[in-house]
Amino acid sequence: MSILRAVFLLFPLATALAAAQQEDAVVRAHRLFQAGRYADAVELLTPALEKDAERADAQALLGYAYFELERYDEARAALNHALALGRMTPALLSRLAHIALQKERLPHAVNSLRLAGLLAPDDNDVQQAAADAAAQAGLSDEALAGYRDILKVDPARADVWLRAGNLHLRAGRNADALRMLLTGYHLGGSSAPLERTLAELLVDAGNARAAVDFYERLLSRKPVDRAALELRCARLLAAAGDGAGAQARAMKLSTGGDPALAGDAHVLLGQLAAARGVLDKAFTHWRKAARNGRVSPDVDAWLGSYLRRKGEHAAAVEHLRRRLQAGPWDARIAGNLVASLIATRDFEGARKELLALLERTGLDDRTRGLIASLARAGRTIHKKQS
Repeated sequence: MSILRAVFLLFPLATALAAAQQEDAVVRAHRLFQAGRYADAVELLTPALEKDAERADAQALLGYAYFELERYDEARAALNHALALGRMTPALLSRLAHIALQKERLPHAVNSLRLAGLLAPDDNDVQQAAADAAAQAGLSDEALAGYRDILKVDPARADVWLRAGNLHLRAGRNADALRMLLTGYHLGGSSAPLERTLAELLVDAGNARAAVDFYERLLSRKPVDRAALELRCARLLAAAGDGAGAQARAMKLSTGGDPALAGDAHVLLGQLAAARGVLDKAFTHWRKAARNGRVSPDVDAWLGSYLRRKGEHAAAVEHLRRRLQAGPWDARIAGNLVASLIATRDFEGARKELLALLERTGLDDRTRGLIASLARAGRTIHKKQS
């Protein structure tokens, strides 16, 4: 056999041996990858791909190894190379999407997962990843459609119900959010933030009693804002018509260590007492609330009127004046203020407030009576001084 013929015969053999060695490298790298030895897999695949960069399966495996090592730029390059070579699989597309999300490239992530979803229409994990990416990209309609498709196949997925509910919540569709979040909750998706959200959604829906039930569950977790939640429950019970339940909770808070919460509790206790017609108790609670710095325009109005009737005009002036400053303006309260100023012999203050009252209401029975009172008081003082 001539030397030239021998060389020609060796060419096919060398090519076959190189292919076998290449195959061995990829197979060995796959075993290393499965064993979690990702760096070793990269070390084995890199020289193999230098010899044959067109191996789509090897490029994909290299991308997966880089991905596990969190070397995302190199992973993306290898995976895109595999994709260009025709290696389009849900697993590859899902990893490209994950990398895009890491780099905050939401459109790329959404597109990759859309393709993955088309390739694996029965894979709920892929469908959910696609819906999650759409939600993160602000494509709420697409995300909701994806979640609905998953729930048609597996309606017991609490996490999907919660994701869909949160999308509705962000869009301000509270009724839809409540329905979906409640379903997720009853399917086992229980958490403190969810219970708090459901309670507030139920308040928004006008179901105060059911809201208290969810706050009770939240309270059982001993949250840091426990006292504030107790007050919230007391107010909701009052709104639901359970005055006794509201009073019991508010009484405990009114003797607590937090002055602000105690003051708020006294405001509520005053409202409950007033609703029962026990005005002396109501004003006692409101005075305690005021001492704790928890006053409101309504409390100031009530206290000012009560103190004026009790003859405590100096204290009444403080509350009535603050109420008028807070607004809205009220002729009855303005008249009470003038009367108390006259009683405290602050005639200059009384004239000023009376003029303001006349500008708004004109001369009527109330203002005539106040003018007469101011004149009488002035004459009395003048006689005493004479």
